[in-house]
Amino acid sequence: MSWDEPVDTSSYFHDDEPHYSHEVERPPFWPLIAQIVTIVASLALFFLTPVDKYLVGGLLGYLLTPFINVALLAVLRATDLKKRSLSWYDRELGKQYLRLSSLLTLTGFGVAILIIWRVAVEVAQEIG
Repeated sequence: MSWDEPVDTSSYFHDDEPHYSHEVERPPFWPLIAQIVTIVASLALFFLTPVDKYLVGGLLGYLLTPFINVALLAVLRATDLKKRSLSWYDRELGKQYLRLSSLLTLTGFGVAILIIWRVAVEVAQEIG
């Protein structure tokens, strides 16, 4: 056998053996969807709940927007950091998802400010 002879490589991999070819793994998309749902739900509570009965709905909306959104951002960041060392992980898409999740978290804080203002008005009316 010389270097010039063609080598038959068909026997290197059998159908029952793994080929070690991985599809590109993407970061999870569900935290982004969950963040959007919590923001929309909080906005719905803000606009659809009557002002005189807003305290319970406002507190629920306040819990949804900043706290749940930050928790979902943390889940996405932890997953991204865990998978970033994998060679077949889509790091660029992970960075984009993290940017979008951060923007959604900031939006959630904006909605939370509206909710806190309205709850404060409700509490002030109850006291005064």
